[in-house]
Amino acid sequence: MNTNIDLSIIIVSWNSQDWIKRCLASVLSQTSDLSIEVIVVDNASEDRTVQLIMNTFPQVAVLANTTNRGFAAAVNRGMQAAKGKYVCWLNPDTEIQDRALEQLVALMEQDPSIGITAPQLHNADGSTQASVRRFPTFNDQSMILLKLHALWPDAKPIARYLARDFDYTRQQDVEQVMGACMVVRRELIDAIGSLDNLFFIWFEEVDFCYRTKTQTAFRIVYVPSAHVLHSGGDSFDKVAPGKKQVWYRQSLRRYMRKHKFWGTTIALWLLTPASMVIGGFVALFLRTKRGKQAASDHNQQSKRI
Repeated sequence: MNTNIDLSIIIVSWNSQDWIKRCLASVLSQTSDLSIEVIVVDNASEDRTVQLIMNTFPQVAVLANTTNRGFAAAVNRGMQAAKGKYVCWLNPDTEIQDRALEQLVALMEQDPSIGITAPQLHNADGSTQASVRRFPTFNDQSMILLKLHALWPDAKPIARYLARDFDYTRQQDVEQVMGACMVVRRELIDAIGSLDNLFFIWFEEVDFCYRTKTQTAFRIVYVPSAHVLHSGGDSFDKVAPGKKQVWYRQSLRRYMRKHKFWGTTIALWLLTPASMVIGGFVALFLRTKRGKQAASDHNQQSKRI
């Protein structure tokens, strides 16, 4: 392992040409105090993502998959080439601010008990993005599958899972962090392995954090002084909602099955038909409600004019 490289930054792209240029420019300009390598693994993009990177950022290594292998498998292909002491898994719809990655690496250098660090993520308007959660359970996931969280967003199971009581101004240990940007110690990866290829999308970072918490003594630390802009969604927004729901259910069941939450696994499986029907009705109700609200707002605006 070439420890002369401080940080390997692995970015998985899929039809990300609208974002990747800003992301890579921010990475290269905000990490001058580190020895880095940047590896982009492209999941068979149909736009000009690969050509854009090769033409604009010749110092970035591009590994182009011929099919969309999913997030975890793409990260793991990048991991095979990565040589850094630390590894950052980074989404293409992010922009590094205030030398965030340097801060995260510096903290881990100071404290060898930390296995994962994650920054404070921000929405496009500068507001703090909810990026810390607790591990999922049947109560919160059943509400999400049935879309009841949209009707009762403050329900106790949802508030617990989404860590609504979390203080985003304070550095602290957490259960799991969003995979949009996380820096991982090489020794942790050597101990538990990388991401699980069988998660196509969703729950791969939850699984990794859970393995970290249950199989090692390494800590997961949220660092609010490190700032990263995360637009959210990226090209994933182009995927049909029904397909995304299928991926979500498959990954959730795999997570529960893998970690031997057998009762929850069976209950979620039995809940699947009901979740498709009830979730569809709830989604229709919410769309109708939003449509009526939009019409009402338009009428009020017309009256003022």
